[in-house]
Order: sequence, then C-alpha cells, then structure tokens
Amino acid sequence: MTLRELNRTRLLRQLLLERARVTPLQAVTKLLALQAQYAPSPFVALWSRVDGFRKERLSTDPRIVKAGCFRTTLHVVARREFPYVASSYIESQRGRSERLGVDIEALRAAIPDEPVATRELEELAARVLDTDDRWTISFAYRALPFVRTEPLGPWPHTKPSPVVLWREPLPDAQESSTRVVRQYLGAYGLATREEVVQFTGFKLRQVDPALQRLRTFEDEEGRTLYDLPRALRSATRESRRPSGSCPRSTRSSLRTATARGSSRPSTSGRCSTRRRRRRRTPSRSTASLPARGASARGS
Repeated sequence: MTLRELNRTRLLRQLLLERARVTPLQAVTKLLALQAQYAPSPFVALWSRVDGFRKERLSTDPRIVKAGCFRTTLHVVARREFPYVASSYIESQRGRSERLGVDIEALRAAIPDEPVATRELEELAARVLDTDDRWTISFAYRALPFVRTEPLGPWPHTKPSPVVLWREPLPDAQESSTRVVRQYLGAYGLATREEVVQFTGFKLRQVDPALQRLRTFEDEEGRTLYDLPRALRSATRESRRPSGSCPRSTRSSLRTATARGSSRPSTSGRCSTRRRRRRRTPSRSTASLPARGASARGS
C-alpha cells in the first residue's frame, strides 16, 4: 500500500474528506472515542466532521459520556460502548492496581451513588485505604469505572465536572479488548501493532489476540498494517479534498467563533473546492507599481 493510499484511507475512515450527514452520536460511535482532555477538543473534532453540528448536541446528549480511558486521558464515547472501553481499560491497569495491596472493593462500596467531586474522592480514598499517598489513590481509582456529569458553566466548559461511579456490570476483559481494537481499526484505518498500542494504551496480551485472522498489508517502509477484512479503503471510493484543508480565513473564523462561544463560524462551514488563483508575478515594467485590488493579507 502506498503512502497516499494509506493517508486517503485514514482520512476517509475518520470522516475528514468531507463533512458527513450523521448525528454526533453516530460520529462518536464510528470513531470509537474522541480526545477530551482539553474541554473544547471534541466539539471542534465534531464540527470538522458533522454537517450542521451544534455544540449543544454533544454537551446535552445523555447517550454520550465523558470518561477517563485510553492512556488515562479523558475521551467522549458512546454510552452503549463505554462498558467495553472501561473493561478493557481497567484490564490494562490491572497489574499495577493489584500490586498496590489495597482493598479496591471496599473503596467501591464506600463511593456514594450521587455525583462526587474529585477532591471528595481523594479524601474518601484516604480514609478507606488508610493512606495519603496520591499515587496509590490514583491507581486505585483506575481500577473503577467512572463517568463525568454534564459540563459545568459556560462555553468552553473548562471547569471539571463531578464524576459518577458506573454500577452496571462490565463485560469480559479480553472480549472487550478485541472489540475495542477492531473498532479502532475500523475508525482510523490500517495500523501497525505499535500504533494500536499507542492509541489504546493496552498491553500486548490484549492487542495480539485481537489482531489474529485480520487482513494485513505492507506499507512503503515494509511495516505490517492490520485491517478489518471488509473495511472501506480509498481504492474503493473517489477521494475528495479533506474537510480540514480549509482556507486560512475559514480556520480563523473557527477560532473566532470558538473564542466568542458560538457553536460554529459565521461562514457556511464548507471549504471551497476551487483552487485559489495565484497572483501573477508583475513584469519588470510594472513591478514598481502597486497592484490593483491587492489584498492586505498578501498572496
């Protein structure tokens, strides 16, 4: 597979060739998870992919949850997929949590059902586990599934919201890991074994079984790429210009709209596919004269 084919396939899978007429829930489900450590990130990610996106459709949708997962960073995921993500994430942390020598189940039982602030959780763990070591407390909580409540305050929602313990049973850890790894490949395109580990943060004992019996390709550097058997690749569909390749004016309007709290820029949100005409280089006879209609931004 050539580098161009690989790049176009990944753009196609990630909904970055053109905005899709899907709901935010459908987009989040397809993409498995969107980075949300910086609060505005998933909003910008969906604006870049979903036609007609409004930020309220993400912040108030109970079918989408925000939780610490994948490399212990915050992501937004579909609520129905969260049990699989949580189970596989907890499995990736199991070795460290088991070596702590603390009673995780006693901590689970002590956590209230209502939303709890992070500081309150730290104080609770210090009492239940009889330790003030922050690393012990942190890794103990990584063995438990939490989701955050709806965003607090005005846009851009940078104030941390309380968390709620997920009480529903979690599925089998290895089955969940296999499901998540294959969803990642379907969402982000062909990937090496190392790239799967880098995105998920899973252990090799979780990743290797998931890669068995998958289709493989070789890139221009000789690396083995794994993919789903019937996944869509660029060769099966005409590629268009990436939706992220916007003119500078459109990118500026996005930054302005985000700063002002708007859900999207005042422009139509579509990037023109027409090539911008290059300004002709003035001849020597006219080089000293100002160009008519010259833009203040330059060429």
